[in-house]
Amino acid sequence: MICFDQATTKNDMMTKDDFNISEETLSLFQQIFMEEEADIIENCPFSEKAIAYALDELGSREGQDARNHLLDCRACLDLFFDVRMAETEAREQEEHIPESQPSVPWERIRLRLKNSFLSRKQMLAPGFAMVAALSLLVFLLWPCSLPDRIHKSYQTVLAQKLSFENDDLNEIINLPWEKEADHLAFGVSNRDAPLYRAFGAGLWAGRRELGLRTYDAPPDFLSPGWPDSPGTEPDKWSEMPRWSACFQMGQWCFLMQAVCVSGAELPDAFWEEQRIIMDEIRKGFETHTPKTDEDDRFVNDRLAKIRSVLEHPHPGRMERRIIAEEAESLIGHLSPRVQG
Repeated sequence: MICFDQATTKNDMMTKDDFNISEETLSLFQQIFMEEEADIIENCPFSEKAIAYALDELGSREGQDARNHLLDCRACLDLFFDVRMAETEAREQEEHIPESQPSVPWERIRLRLKNSFLSRKQMLAPGFAMVAALSLLVFLLWPCSLPDRIHKSYQTVLAQKLSFENDDLNEIINLPWEKEADHLAFGVSNRDAPLYRAFGAGLWAGRRELGLRTYDAPPDFLSPGWPDSPGTEPDKWSEMPRWSACFQMGQWCFLMQAVCVSGAELPDAFWEEQRIIMDEIRKGFETHTPKTDEDDRFVNDRLAKIRSVLEHPHPGRMERRIIAEEAESLIGHLSPRVQG
C-alpha cells in the first residue's frame, strides 16, 4: 500500500476516479513507487492495455480504466513511461533524418514500436523494453548502406554486453589461423587467394569491432597488397568491388557466431536486419566475386540454411544454434591458410 501525506494528496494529486489525471501525476506516482520499492508484478495481464494507452489508442472509458490501473501497478506504470520515451525519441530521430534518406511512414514506426514492446511484455524490468525499442529505431529510421548496416548491428550487440562461457569465448576469439591445430594444417594446403584473405580480414575486423583483442596487429597476409605491399590496412578490402562481399561476409559471420553462442536478447528488428544484410552479401558474392564452383556451392548452401532459419521473427535457442554452426562452417571453409 502506498501512503501520501495529507498535503501531497490534496495539492499535488488527483484521486484515482478523476478522469483528467495528468501525466505529471503519473510521473509522481512512479517516483513514489521507486522510493518505497513497491513490488513489480511479473507478467501483468494489463500490460497490453498499458502499451495501448501510452500510444493513445484507447477510448475514453478504456483510458480511464488504464489510468486507474497504472496508479496501482508499478510494472505497467514503468512500461507506460518506457513507451512514451521511446515514442518521443522516435519523433526526435525522425526530425534529424537527412532529406536524401527515404522517409518511413509514421504509422509504420508506431506499429513497429508497439510490436517491439508487446513482444517483451513478459519482461517488464524498467527500461528493458525501451532499450529494445530504441534499438529498433536505429534500423527502422535510418536506411543505409551495407557497411553501415553491419556497423550498426555491431553497435546494437555491444549495447547488450555479451557474456560467454570460457570455452565458447576462446573458440570465438581465436581466429582459425591463430589456433595451434590449424597451424599444423596450414602447411598442407595453402588458401591464400584474395577471396580467403578478404574473408579473414572481415573476421579480424569483426573481432576488433566487438572490442576483443583490440591490441593485436593484423597479420601481413590479411593486407590486400600482400605479399608485395603488405602494409595496406585489411579494411581496404571493403572498398574493392570484387572482394567487398567476402570481407563483409567475414564480419557478419563473426558477429552471428558471437551473438548466437552468447544467447543475447536482441530486438526482432535486429534479426530482420540480419536477413537484409545476408541477402545483400549473398547477392554481392554471386554477382561480383571470382570463385571456384566448390566455394560457390558451399557458400550458397550455408547461407541458404541460415536464411531459412532467419525466417523466424525471433530465433530461439535451437535456431541460434543452427546459425552459429553454419557461421562456424563458413569460417572454417573460407578462412585463409598461409604457410609461414
